[in-house]
Amino acid sequence: MKFKILVDVAMTAALYFCMAYMLVGEEAHEWAGSGLLLLFILHNVLNRRWYGALFAGRWTALRIFQTAVNLLCLVSMAAAAVSGAAMSRYIYDVPFLRDGASLARVVHMLAAYWGYCFMSLHLGLHWSMMIGMVKSSPLAARAPRGTGAVMRLAGFAAACFGVSALLRQNLLAYMFLRSQFVFFDFERPLALFFLDYAGIMALWVWTAHYLRALMLRSARKS
Repeated sequence: MKFKILVDVAMTAALYFCMAYMLVGEEAHEWAGSGLLLLFILHNVLNRRWYGALFAGRWTALRIFQTAVNLLCLVSMAAAAVSGAAMSRYIYDVPFLRDGASLARVVHMLAAYWGYCFMSLHLGLHWSMMIGMVKSSPLAARAPRGTGAVMRLAGFAAACFGVSALLRQNLLAYMFLRSQFVFFDFERPLALFFLDYAGIMALWVWTAHYLRALMLRSARKS
């Protein structure tokens, strides 16, 4: 379990780094993307039992949603990897993909920004497990009364910040191809860029976590 968590943390860090692209340099972006792909493959190997049970059991609304998110993560990562290899200037040399470099740029942009959304939703669908781990820790037993309410309020505040960050970073324009070129503010501190993307991830995590809770509650009532 600890190794799985370590892999997931490293994968999240690589994902953050990749989103900075021109702010960190193209070569660093390619190496981070390659690392992200390897970690993604390792994550799937460690969770391979999910594939074995894919067609077993009852299909509830929650299970359909979780499966869709997982498969979309897989598709977006595959698309990002192939399109990234086609555009690579430093690590990969794939001649038969070179002719499609202009298409690869658009595919890579879509895969990157939608992939960030899908992977954040995936994290949110497992957020209750993270909460459970925190609650079972020795520190939780010494936490003052009302800590849970404060944490829920903090989560809501982070999601609200994520909305503003989503608009500030213009992600919807990239996700829906209203703009085919990504713009970076080189005068803004890199730390603030990463703070924005942490907020955007928090928005998707919060959304998926509470959607999961609503679906579970609805299933219990029915």
